[in-house]
Amino acid sequence: MITIERSVPILIKSGNQLAGRHWAHKKGYRDRIFRDISWFFLTPDVPKDIFKKHVIVEITRVMPKGCKKYDDENFSWGLKPVFDFLKQNGWIYEDSPKWVTRRYNQVRAVDLGKKDVEFGIIIKIMYPEQGETVELDATGEYKWKQCGKGSLNS
Repeated sequence: MITIERSVPILIKSGNQLAGRHWAHKKGYRDRIFRDISWFFLTPDVPKDIFKKHVIVEITRVMPKGCKKYDDENFSWGLKPVFDFLKQNGWIYEDSPKWVTRRYNQVRAVDLGKKDVEFGIIIKIMYPEQGETVELDATGEYKWKQCGKGSLNS
């Protein structure tokens, strides 16, 4: 498995903060996300042939002091521009469930244990290597499989 991880110092809005807003406000939010993430995801540093495979994207929201957790639906809605950026800039092939397993976490900065990250999001993309695939197991979780050799879970 090839893993790309980047910490991006941006504040993600919840779905409730975006609901009912004028389209121009939502476009401004999307444009800010695209601009800020582009500094950390300049060009893909993985082989192009792995992009047409199912990948796992894990996004962790690092909450500054005084912020509370968003519920899952609001958190995922606020991350829509992040997935749009990853798709449009070649980091993922498609942002549908057929191509991406999404995992979300929210942690306080003090609980993270990284002194250089005070707020923002941590984007982790896990790509299969040559001969690996991602398959759905009996529990509903996607697992890495080596062709004919069993599980390669991390």
